[in-house]
Amino acid sequence: MAILTLKSDEARIRMRDILDEAVAGREVLIQRYDKPVAVVVPYELWKALKIAEAYTEAKQILAKIKRGESTWADSDEVMRAVLVRRDERLEQVIERLLLDYPSILEAEMDMDASVADATSDTASALAAVERLTMLFADVHLSDLDAHLSDPLLALENANLDLLPQ
Repeated sequence: MAILTLKSDEARIRMRDILDEAVAGREVLIQRYDKPVAVVVPYELWKALKIAEAYTEAKQILAKIKRGESTWADSDEVMRAVLVRRDERLEQVIERLLLDYPSILEAEMDMDASVADATSDTASALAAVERLTMLFADVHLSDLDAHLSDPLLALENANLDLLPQ
C-alpha cells in the first residue's frame, strides 16, 4: 500500500482528508521543500510505537543493571545529598538575613547575654538547692540531676524584656 504524500501547503488545505486517512488506518507523509518532515499515523499505531519504545528502553536499563553499569543512586545516598543541600541552603539564608538585617544579630547577642546571666543565676540557685538537700538528707528528690540539667530551667529565670520584639 502506497503512503499518501503531500506537500506542506497542500497538507494545510487538506487537513480533513489527512485525518480521514489516519482514521482509516493509513499513514500520510508531509514534505516541505521536497524533504519529509512529518508523518501522520493512526493513534493506535503511535501508541503501540511508544509502548515498544518504552519496553526497549526498560530492557536496555535492565541489561545495564545486570552488567553492573547502572548509575542509579541508592535512596540513602540521595537522602544524604538532599540533607546536605538543605543545610547549605539554610546557612545561606541565615547569612543573608544577618547581612541584610544586622539588628537581628545584635538582638541575638543581647539574648545570649541575658541567657548567660540567667544561667549563672540558675547555677547559684541550684547550688543552694543542693546544699539544702544535703542538709535535709532524709528528703529524697527523684531525678535531681535530670531536673538540674533541664535547659528550660535556665529560660525560666531569663529576662524576657531583653528579647527582641
